[in-house]
Amino acid sequence: MAEPVDRIDLSDIRWFVIGCVLLLLPLLTLIIRHERDRQEAEFSTQAIESRSSAFDLLPTRPAPTEPGRRPGAAPTPASPIEGRQDVIAAELDKAWSVIRATPPKRQFPPEMAPEAVQMSLAAEDPALIEGNANLDAGDLTAAEAHFRQALDHAADNPFLALEAYGGLMETYKRQQRLDEFIKAFKAYALAAQRLKHVYGPFADNIARASDMLEQLARVDPGRLREELVKGNLALGTKVDLDQFLQAIEKTRQLFPTDLPLGEAGPSRTRGG
Repeated sequence: MAEPVDRIDLSDIRWFVIGCVLLLLPLLTLIIRHERDRQEAEFSTQAIESRSSAFDLLPTRPAPTEPGRRPGAAPTPASPIEGRQDVIAAELDKAWSVIRATPPKRQFPPEMAPEAVQMSLAAEDPALIEGNANLDAGDLTAAEAHFRQALDHAADNPFLALEAYGGLMETYKRQQRLDEFIKAFKAYALAAQRLKHVYGPFADNIARASDMLEQLARVDPGRLREELVKGNLALGTKVDLDQFLQAIEKTRQLFPTDLPLGEAGPSRTRGG
């Protein structure tokens, strides 16, 4: 009995055509699917652009060159909606400026301590926030201007004054403006001492440090030299007495001479 394959005449041209069609079917399927996906993508893009064009508040994107029109030819007139985008953006900017210029009205619980209210208001002060933001961004000139603006309305809020002076200290330190830094530090130390009922040990430590520096400045130089030699021998250092005294004097000048007495500090008299 003959096999089925033996009954097929391979020289018949019909089998060749059938084989070619079977080979081309997958390729034709891929081409048709690719064309259909491309048409669907174009349709989706056109639909999205048509829906967003009337509500797009962003700057208008440049329109593609129309086919058949030279690049130097006059463009087609913009639609009325596109022409009003600048007007809408300007109105939004104006409204946002009004919102930012309006001071927020905060309602605090009646049992909240006055110091806590002042601290909260200081933390939310727009000038102080802008100053810190400019300080982080490295814009020291703008930071100084905003910190001084915060000081202008800090008469009723000593916490705001303290934060503003601290910002000025950091600004002047980065600018290496020593004289201005000293003035800001003196004001900062005095403001902290006036808030000793809140800052307590911090304010007293400023006063005690000033006392310690004054006492060091009045120590007998001979006795100080003797102790310094002992310290150099014990620690293996080479601290010069004159440089040490100069450093003490420069540091002492940073502190204000009119600080009120700390609650736990010893009684003292202030020198010039």
